[in-house]
Amino acid sequence: MLLRVFAGVVVLLQTHALGFNVMPSLNCYTKQAAEDAVPRVADLKSDGAWFITQNSNFNDAEWRTIFGMLGGRQVSEDNPTSNKSFTDYARVVGKPPEDSMCYNETGGLPGGTLLSDEQIDTQFQSHGNRPIICLTRSYGGAWRTETDRCLKNPKVRGICMEYVKEALLEDINAPAECIRAILKEKKRLYILLHSAGDGWSLEENKQIIDNLNRWCPEAMQSSDVYLVYQNYQISSQGWFDPGGVKDAIAQACTMPNYTGQRVAREL
Repeated sequence: MLLRVFAGVVVLLQTHALGFNVMPSLNCYTKQAAEDAVPRVADLKSDGAWFITQNSNFNDAEWRTIFGMLGGRQVSEDNPTSNKSFTDYARVVGKPPEDSMCYNETGGLPGGTLLSDEQIDTQFQSHGNRPIICLTRSYGGAWRTETDRCLKNPKVRGICMEYVKEALLEDINAPAECIRAILKEKKRLYILLHSAGDGWSLEENKQIIDNLNRWCPEAMQSSDVYLVYQNYQISSQGWFDPGGVKDAIAQACTMPNYTGQRVAREL
């Protein structure tokens, strides 16, 4: 009987191996964000963590605790001439993060966030000779051309999509086409979303996931897809108050096609 029960649990967990994952972005999360900011990170535990160490004020021991609590896949972010988040993580944890995203902050320049081939070479070398993640904000015109170029580069592991919420609510800038193109090349995908602190309501985030599940259901059943919830407010409002990152993550983990570690822990 015990053997049969154990086997059933294994099968059940295996059925939860294919589907999108969720993680918080700790960009702008600081000691001022909440009382006991370090242990409070446990409230955001899902399937990993995205981080920019220079935008927070934790010391190495505190970062080590935070990374240990959140577990899962962990992703650094740096500008195209920097590897600070990457090297901070490697020093603190003793190994490189699973992924590293690098991009140009160019405002609305079409295709401009995506690194050139020369920049990709530089960041590949400065990130331990490991493939990197590039960022796009659309998939039309120059955005499509530059995204496709990066996808063909073997030194690019995947793409981060940072769309405005209207595009994901109203099917603007070809989000589903972009997602399918990324996964067709067997690359990883991160979709940056926001919380109430940045003016994205839980209702809007739910509608975005519903849309993605409807527009590209096969893609949303891939464990190479991560929804990343971020908030630029330093206060607790966007993190732990109603509608904040904590609630957005909890909501996402109840949606169809979510099969990450949060589900497995609750079985």
